[in-house]
Amino acid sequence: MREVRTIGVIGLGIMGAGIAQVAASSRFRVVAVDAFQQAIDKARHVMDRSLTKFNEKGKLGESPQEIMERITWSQNIEDLAGADFVIESVSEILELKREVLASADALCSPEAIFASNTSQFSITSLAAATNRAQRFIGMHWFNPAVIMKLIEVVCGMETSHETLDSTLDLCKRLGKEPVVC
Repeated sequence: MREVRTIGVIGLGIMGAGIAQVAASSRFRVVAVDAFQQAIDKARHVMDRSLTKFNEKGKLGESPQEIMERITWSQNIEDLAGADFVIESVSEILELKREVLASADALCSPEAIFASNTSQFSITSLAAATNRAQRFIGMHWFNPAVIMKLIEVVCGMETSHETLDSTLDLCKRLGKEPVVC
């Protein structure tokens, strides 16, 4: 099973920002990437407010600042190169997803696992945009990601058992309940 230390998140809308927060709160290093600085700024603001609320309720094991320090914010997809597990969460536009995945695939280690948060597209079709069909999986989070426990895990036609096992393990380390669909 692949050990995951750094999680890359591509797309920092509502879902991507929530996924990044969950990962950083679970003590993973996070590389949070979006093409637009405005999206990064909004994600940081939303996350800061969310972490402050969780902290006020005594639900964090450390300060919001310590959690935020584990996140590298970037407009450059190249910064994903060191990620062990990459979660794509861009808008539900097939060609955009395929383009972003192909770009990240060219930069990341061949051993890195890629997941898509899609709720609409075939995992096999998205995996075809990469050279890692065996290390590609669906990881559909529910909104809001920082509260909802369920993650639907969807295998593509070529997803390996090791990728599935690593993804299920990661879900549990993130404090989530995976359901294989």
